[in-house]
Amino acid sequence: MDLPLIEMGIGINTGEVVVGNIGSLKHAQFTAIGNHVNMASRIESFSVGGQVLISQATLDDILAHQRSLANGASLDIKRRTQGRVKGMHNPITLYDISGIGGDYNLFLPQIQTELVTLPESVPIHYTLIEGKQVVGNALPARLVKLSLSTQEAELAVGQAIALLSNLRINLLIPLAAHELAASDIYAKVTDLTSDTTVRIRFTNMSPKMAVLLLGLAKKTTPCGN
Repeated sequence: MDLPLIEMGIGINTGEVVVGNIGSLKHAQFTAIGNHVNMASRIESFSVGGQVLISQATLDDILAHQRSLANGASLDIKRRTQGRVKGMHNPITLYDISGIGGDYNLFLPQIQTELVTLPESVPIHYTLIEGKQVVGNALPARLVKLSLSTQEAELAVGQAIALLSNLRINLLIPLAAHELAASDIYAKVTDLTSDTTVRIRFTNMSPKMAVLLLGLAKKTTPCGN
């Protein structure tokens, strides 16, 4: 069956929360509430499919109890980044975890995604998304590289974009009516490759747009990252 790929990112935070049946006699739900729950949700919003992000509080707690972990257990930290969350003046530190060693010996699969340079860059418009709202005006950029998996790409941009920003993208090329109806592409900025280029990971697009991007990628030749 031709079903879309489903991926999940995970955010983990550590702290005291209220857990239990919360509500009234007419309606109660077993849940967890508190600032640390909200923080975990915001950390998760920075992740992409197949990624596990933890907070500084979680890392500190793991290090404090490392002696009691299974023999030789230690976190494999792929990258440390910072992100800004609503309600906090200063950015928070996030750790991208690729696995845990020792007796656990559990690691996420590491997939090296190669980008190919497009023979002709594709003009696009992108808008920033904060929470669930589109903010600001559409800004011009160009799609210059694509992965054959159509999961990642590189954009040439005219102004700085913050790492981990969420984008809504529209291709500025002629589209058939059935393609135009589902032309919005969503992505997250995963790397700042230079002052004028950013790497993105696509987070949502219609199957028709995925086929269109795949067609663009297959017209290219492999290049280095």
